Amino acid sequence: MKIIILILIVLINFNVLLCQHIKNHSKVNTPIKINNEIFQEGKKLTFGGYQNYDYYFLIKHLTTKTPYYQSNHFTENDNLLQDPPKQCKLISIDFLGRHGSRMPEVDVIKKMNKLQKQISIIKDFIQGDGEFGWLKNYTVPYKSEIAGNLLTQGQLEHYNLSKRLLKKYPNYFGNYKPQTTKILSTVVSRTGVSASSFSYGLFEGTGILGNNFQPVHIETSTLDKDILLSFFLNCNKYKGYLQDKSIEDSEREIWKKMKYPSIGREIKKRLGVPSDVDWQLSNSMVNTVFLSCVYDTAIGNVTNRWCNLLNKQNILDLEYSKDLDDYWLSGYGNKINYEISSSLLKDIFNHFDSIIDSIDSNENNNNNNNNNNNNNNNNSSSDEDFSEGKKYPKNILRFAHSETVIPLMSLLGLFKDDYPLFANLTSCQINTRKFRTSEIVPYSTNLVMFLFDCGENDFKILVKHNESPILIPGCDDLYCDYQFFKSLFPSVVNFNWESYCSME
Repeated sequence: MKIIILILIVLINFNVLLCQHIKNHSKVNTPIKINNEIFQEGKKLTFGGYQNYDYYFLIKHLTTKTPYYQSNHFTENDNLLQDPPKQCKLISIDFLGRHGSRMPEVDVIKKMNKLQKQISIIKDFIQGDGEFGWLKNYTVPYKSEIAGNLLTQGQLEHYNLSKRLLKKYPNYFGNYKPQTTKILSTVVSRTGVSASSFSYGLFEGTGILGNNFQPVHIETSTLDKDILLSFFLNCNKYKGYLQDKSIEDSEREIWKKMKYPSIGREIKKRLGVPSDVDWQLSNSMVNTVFLSCVYDTAIGNVTNRWCNLLNKQNILDLEYSKDLDDYWLSGYGNKINYEISSSLLKDIFNHFDSIIDSIDSNENNNNNNNNNNNNNNNNSSSDEDFSEGKKYPKNILRFAHSETVIPLMSLLGLFKDDYPLFANLTSCQINTRKFRTSEIVPYSTNLVMFLFDCGENDFKILVKHNESPILIPGCDDLYCDYQFFKSLFPSVVNFNWESYCSME
């Protein structure tokens, strides 16, 4: 018995030492240079006394405001993907990307200004030389005139995305032709600039203007007519359900009531405000503290200001709150949330069907010529297969929002948990959930479908999420038979926007 107890003591002490070793060696404040116009570049990352976490934890829990370069895992997983069979050649790409890192929007900046006024009430309790002394003269660093604008960091995210795509398929795209590559964005400027940044990288050095600049055409629809990328704004049934509360985020409100008051009391204590002083942060202001922390980190790598008011569990609780909101308003919480994205998936199907029909037609008319040209460079098709008169070009590049991407991912069955997300889940269920926006919908999230022609009317589709191959539920291989893939979504093939979204 004494030997067993001694062994247990040794193991416990070893684990404590190991955890401490990991903690000491993971919390390395390495300066990371970010291009932005708000905070000083190259500022050394520091953390306050209440932050029982490091930068690498924080940057992974910023919800949908997580910068792409910190959230992606393409370097780990894309190299594990096996090449398609030798007889297969890439013939079409349909790319959907969320806009890159951006400024806070106007309504968030207003909340930050309100928080600043709330803090000013108790600034006399804050020690000027303490770790919260900066709050005494704090002003919100974000200007309403450029609210929501794409940051330089967001431009780089999409520029580098396109460069990696080119590296993966070096002989595929060729020179730009609007008949070959169609580029779409919503009417919001940050999606258009994201599209420009991606396109510049994709066709850099192939034009004749200036330093070989290649202009491109970016197509947009008016906000009230866009049923492909802004379907969430234009489906009357969906909007009606939001208005009559058939769709609502009550689970998030329950979670707020469970968690936010205690977080508010913790913040009050950390600021040094006596408990008998009649001052407290509302649930809305607690959330604004988190948003301020998120934008400080995502934009400028400032980790020791607003984030210093939140410990690790606070961060996790506030992150889950945002996930509940997206789950019930855009994701699996209600079928209509993702069924309205059927218009987009159907357009992708129509795009690929058009490509296949074009190839079948070419094979019937030019069978002898095709037999002599089966082996194209880099297993990719030629632009000559696509003429001006065709409705769908070889490639479509689409740039939109998280409210576009989350429904489509849900329609495809990606990142679906075995249980609905509720406020009363166990901590284990919450901690192990698949639907975590920090990981699946960061800035510049991309969902890309690649169509391969493998000969003899055998077409396969490969889907990548944030540059990593992902298995679509129902498929038994990453390179899934295209017709079988389509058969997994019969309601999409027969989807009619007008009848589905009608309030009658």
